[in-house]
Amino acid sequence: MNESIWNHPVTAEEVLRKAFDALETGARNRRHAFHQPVFSTMGEIGPESRMVVLRRFWNEPPRLAFHTHVGSPKISDIERNPNVSWVFYDDEAKFQVRVHGIASVHRDDGLADEQWNKTNPFPRRCYVGEAPGRESDEPVSGLPDYVQDTTSDFGTLEEGRPNFVVVSSTIESMDCLELDARGHRRCRFRWDGGNLKDHSWLTP
Repeated sequence: MNESIWNHPVTAEEVLRKAFDALETGARNRRHAFHQPVFSTMGEIGPESRMVVLRRFWNEPPRLAFHTHVGSPKISDIERNPNVSWVFYDDEAKFQVRVHGIASVHRDDGLADEQWNKTNPFPRRCYVGEAPGRESDEPVSGLPDYVQDTTSDFGTLEEGRPNFVVVSSTIESMDCLELDARGHRRCRFRWDGGNLKDHSWLTP
């Protein structure tokens, strides 16, 4: 069981370190609660939210990144309005982190190449198939027949590279909420040009 947040004094620096440690671990460990956050964009008719897989975290300056298909609707959302938000929640730690940032799409640059080279053939299947969100008269995976058999040898699936993109996001603000039965605790951090500008304690 987690120790109460009120059992010891805390500084804003400790809260920020806790959030950064969770994001760093979430990017590396698929079993960590921060590995699959909710990512939101502004769509054509309103906010759009979906789960993504956190693939990278940088702390100086702070940035986040995930992979997606170039034809995903979230790409057109970002190109129309790059303001995005993220929500991370660890139920065991009772710790929520909300992030607002400015997103950019990486198709053929060094970051996209680096992340593609880190992926193995199995997840590359997603980028060989059709873009998400295509309408169909029946349930469909969108994957070509030759990659639907998960026991097959897929080779390197380099044909998926043109559909592979990395979405990275700055961290402009971060709202950290620690939940506790004796009273919650909340702190907000803001950055300007990648530099930490200030922090504020907030009522939960």
